[in-house]
Amino acid sequence: MTKVAKTIVGCLGMLAVWAGTALALHLWLASRVDDTYRPLFGIAAGMFFTLAAFTVWTIVSGISGGDQSRGAILARAKSGRLPTEDGVAVYEGTTRPERETLQSPISGTPCVAYFYRMYELVYDAGSSRARNEVPHYWGFGSVPFFVDTPSSAVRVLAMPKLDDEGVHLEGPDEVARAQRWITSNPFENAAGIGGMFATVYEITSDVLTEHGAQRRNFRRTDTTRSAASLRLEESIVPVGTRVTVSGAWSTRHNGIVPGSAIDHDNATGMGVTVTTRPLARVGGTQLGVPTSTTYNIVFAIVTAAIGAGILWAGITYAARPQ
Repeated sequence: MTKVAKTIVGCLGMLAVWAGTALALHLWLASRVDDTYRPLFGIAAGMFFTLAAFTVWTIVSGISGGDQSRGAILARAKSGRLPTEDGVAVYEGTTRPERETLQSPISGTPCVAYFYRMYELVYDAGSSRARNEVPHYWGFGSVPFFVDTPSSAVRVLAMPKLDDEGVHLEGPDEVARAQRWITSNPFENAAGIGGMFATVYEITSDVLTEHGAQRRNFRRTDTTRSAASLRLEESIVPVGTRVTVSGAWSTRHNGIVPGSAIDHDNATGMGVTVTTRPLARVGGTQLGVPTSTTYNIVFAIVTAAIGAGILWAGITYAARPQ
């Protein structure tokens, strides 16, 4: 069964359980709650009981346990031990190119991945506050690389989402390098007036689905602006930098890839993310790590309690006339 089919089946299953629970509560409340309000209390309480039931099922079925539990994933992140099966992977280590090293377009820094944009600020008449950022040139690139941990070299085969803020560059060397990039590289024109926004789908698609080397450059249709007339911004993953990387581990590719490259529920829709922040500062859930069993237990108790509270409120404040 495909990931999309699994998602659809899961959603339909939850809706079916919700409908069945709401109907059962509706019948149970028949002698207790006024008919005018009974369906509302049954539907509302049924929703929370369904959430509690599916959370319990998550715990019992082992999605929150085993090799893909939060504890197991974070333990591998610290030790550097490689996974033995497909699923979510998070590691912290130092970047090293597998073969080729890139040079970032604006700063000229040796790196394994970059994203850049050259844009202008548009101001309202008589105002010193910028109204819009209008990109004229932008693009990204990446090559397969390793993240060296204390005990292993973790291979990364994807254009990662760079989770650090871009750096503004304005020195003469950076401007000259950006201008050379404009004149010496082919660019794809962005259709329509949306500029960079017109390519968001393509960029997101590449980040979420492609693995291997990637290089794409875009330009605002018919732009003739020079680098010197624009603001320059760049995000990079330099060689030899300590990073935290997360994505889907593929045993077939022996590395981290986008979630679309493997068939695993936990990694569905997952891209590859790289940040220079240490794992302790990022937080596991931001990197696709499942929530803990303790969290799921607390969530199940709270949602069940809310459902019970709704029933109590119905019986107490909307009681059926005797």
